[in-house]
Amino acid sequence: MSRHPSAFAYRSRHKARIADDFVNFIAASSVPHALTYKEIQAESSRDPTIRAAAEMIHLSKWHQLDAYTDAATEALVSLRAVKDELTVTNDDVILRGSRLVQPAVLHTRAIVNFIAHEGHQGLTKTKALIRSKVWFPGIYSMTECILRKCSPYQANSNRQHSEPLNMSMLPSGPWQNLSTDFCGPLPTGEYLLVITDEYSRYPVVELTHSPSPEKVIPIVEKVFAMFGYPVVVKTDNGPPFQGIAWKDYLTSVGVLHRKITPLWPQANAQPESFNKPLMNAIRAAIVQGSNWRTELQKFLRMYRASPHCSTLFAPHRLLFGWEPRTKIPTVVNSDTRPDEQVACHNDAIAKTIMKGIMKGISQSPTGNPPLCKVLPRPS
Repeated sequence: MSRHPSAFAYRSRHKARIADDFVNFIAASSVPHALTYKEIQAESSRDPTIRAAAEMIHLSKWHQLDAYTDAATEALVSLRAVKDELTVTNDDVILRGSRLVQPAVLHTRAIVNFIAHEGHQGLTKTKALIRSKVWFPGIYSMTECILRKCSPYQANSNRQHSEPLNMSMLPSGPWQNLSTDFCGPLPTGEYLLVITDEYSRYPVVELTHSPSPEKVIPIVEKVFAMFGYPVVVKTDNGPPFQGIAWKDYLTSVGVLHRKITPLWPQANAQPESFNKPLMNAIRAAIVQGSNWRTELQKFLRMYRASPHCSTLFAPHRLLFGWEPRTKIPTVVNSDTRPDEQVACHNDAIAKTIMKGIMKGISQSPTGNPPLCKVLPRPS
């Protein structure tokens, strides 16, 4: 190394150091500073809404709210909604319980302090922390808005965007389109073959010791002997439905085989959604020490007689045209037939709501589904 460094190298290092100092200054200046009680007190004394609210709390004059200007009335109405929780300190700082009510000029700064200095915990944790310290009208919606603009939060959020659901049309009649899937293995090593009518949602469940085509085809043939041949049978791409024997069988009886996308159970949603309560019933029977095969038949009997959430008609009624007899007395009207147009309309509404819910979940940073309005039952 030379003992006589050049002046050019020295000037370059000096300029680089100045640039680093400038960047560090900007970064330090950009970090929001912590709020102090004196700042909140000073800004509260200058905020017209806080001053008016403090006067109303002292003198119990909330009934005179209409006398104030329109600009202050909107914020005061929000404060009046929680007036029984508000108190005023000797410094004219308003508290809601133990939380400081922030003046308008400090709203954004109060939220940014929690987001920038508390480890980027995410929406739920940030709301919980803010809820324990400060409050002002609209604080939670403002927190969400600011948090969505926070680059570190956005970079680390697990937001999954899915394509809009392409809902299938309801078949024109019962037992035309069937969905088939396996459920299991059960604790006994057996499997349940689940066949669901997409029109009526009527389920057929058969027990098998193996999901091989040699075992499946005779079971399916027995079901078809009871209900007739469908037009389409929809299955996943599992081994029982990939073989030549299964393909030749459906071809011989004139049934179209439709395969869903591999590893995508949403495409075969009806049997998948039915399998959940089915397995719950079996597990409950095992826990109680009951015969799960007997309890399975009880579950199927009640499921077929219960109105479905999409069509609002019982699967048994839509498939056979009459109400099944259960342990509950029923007034039978021989002239009453299931209104197929009403069932189709209810199904379309249910699928539209489902599509909107899935779209809301994919766009929600918390992954929590939005609330939806419950549809009235048709008369």
